[in-house]
Order: sequence, then structure tokens, then C-alpha cells
Amino acid sequence: MSQSGSQAAAFFRDVCRNRVVWLVRNDEGSPTHLSEHGGRSLPFWSTQHRAQRAADIWGHGLCVESMPLDTWCEHVLPDAARDGLVIGINWSGPHLVGWSLTTKEVLNRLAAADQPTASLVSVQSPPADECASEDEEGFVEVVADLPADRHHPGARPRDSRGRTAPHHR
Repeated sequence: MSQSGSQAAAFFRDVCRNRVVWLVRNDEGSPTHLSEHGGRSLPFWSTQHRAQRAADIWGHGLCVESMPLDTWCEHVLPDAARDGLVIGINWSGPHLVGWSLTTKEVLNRLAAADQPTASLVSVQSPPADECASEDEEGFVEVVADLPADRHHPGARPRDSRGRTAPHHR
């Protein structure tokens, strides 16, 4: 198994066990990165330590935040799908390399790793022919060693009802 493959496997194992995902963000939101195929990827990690390493590598005042798995599945993933984003999974190494999956593939892999998660939410991903960065299995290798070129507000913190928290500058 490749390094990116083992990181993806660790993501689904950790997230199903701990019921939380981790992200990096600053006052502008969470960084997105352009893949070599032109699609945008919104990265997440399965542990605080992994996310902190990414924040340290990227710099730019990024901080680490957690989000309950249910909130992520019910709100962030549908928002990302609507915006045409794929989800970066446990990017690692000095250049933050890893897989990005469609939201549909993320939910399918969560369901396979943890049966109760399967009933959380159904997300409609764009057809594969509209996702230039997606291969037959729904993932693409992404290298994200450059500073984030855009930020996505979809990963903003949410309250206990899943509503987006106010954005303060």
C-alpha cells in the first residue's frame, strides 16, 4: 500500500473510532488547493497531531480545530459537494501529499468502516465526467506544498445544531 493509501486507511479508522475530524483554518476560512487536474481540494485530518503538522508546514496563521463527525457528514460534506470540492484525506509529509476523494467516496468509505455512519446523510456528488480530478475509484493524488491559494468558508465552526458560527474578522 502506498503512503497516501495508508494515510487514507488511518483517516477512516481514526475518524470512525474517535467520531471527530480535524481541520486547519484562519480568519479567512480553511485552505483549498488546486490539483494538477484543476479541481479544488478541501483537506481534513483524523487527529489533532496530523492537522497541527499541516498548519505548521503551511504557516500563514493557520490554527487547528476539531469538528464532530456527524456535523462534518451532515453539513460540510454536502456544502463541499455543492461547491465542486473534493476532500483531502490525511495529507502528510514535508510537502503534504495525499489522496483527495469525492464526498460520495468519503461517505462510502465511512460506511464501510463504520456501519452506523452509513445512515448519517446522502450526498449527491457531481457526475464523474464533471470532476476532472476524479479517477475511476474517486480519488486523486494531490501535492499541496504551496500556500493555500483559496479559502473555503464551508469548514467554519458550527454550533450544536449544525449552524455555521458567525465569522469574525
